[in-house]
Amino acid sequence: MEQRSSDKYTIAWFKLAQCIVSGQKERALGIYRLLAHSLNDKALVHQLEGDIFLSFHDNEPAAAAYLHAAKTYQQDNRLFEAALIFDHLTVLQPQLMGHGQKAIEIYTKLNKPDTAHQRLNALCAELIAKQEWEQCLQLIGSLPKELDDLGNTFLTKLILLLAEQPSSASLEKTMKKGIDQTLEKLNNPVHEVQLQEFLQELAAKEPIWHEYAQAQLAKSKQNVI
Repeated sequence: MEQRSSDKYTIAWFKLAQCIVSGQKERALGIYRLLAHSLNDKALVHQLEGDIFLSFHDNEPAAAAYLHAAKTYQQDNRLFEAALIFDHLTVLQPQLMGHGQKAIEIYTKLNKPDTAHQRLNALCAELIAKQEWEQCLQLIGSLPKELDDLGNTFLTKLILLLAEQPSSASLEKTMKKGIDQTLEKLNNPVHEVQLQEFLQELAAKEPIWHEYAQAQLAKSKQNVI
């Protein structure tokens, strides 16, 4: 009896693969639903559903299934699997920054700072290429505390890059927000050297923004007094 069940199970997987190769989406989903009842791993069930939808280029339902899989992996404390799914989602839905943030957060929990660094670098590079400065600031501001030093480095580089961009009302608003964010992070004894280096480079890039930064520092000192 067990052998028969195993044979049926193997045949079902084979038929599923055949349906995907031959482009029979509805039949493939029907077989998947039958197989899902025999799988105890709920996260894997969602991941498999995402794989099937993706094989038929149905990106939206695939992304929804993958998101369910990632969250379930997290709930099961299978963090590495969750991180891999979030990585996959950043490719599938690059417009949604939250997937990348989650991946970075999980890699930090897994004590993989180099991987977190790589993911942050890739996300920032993509946002900068699209000139989505505001989103890049939000991304850096959302990093886990364990990545503060890394975030500070990315933040100062971003502001110095922004200082070189053609002036506009939108850029001015983002620049002020970015400088304020940078000063909030660096205006303390621990980061004094990094703050002074940032101010010197900012003065060399654009004196007007250096003056703004100095004025904000003076205001913060007055507030302390």
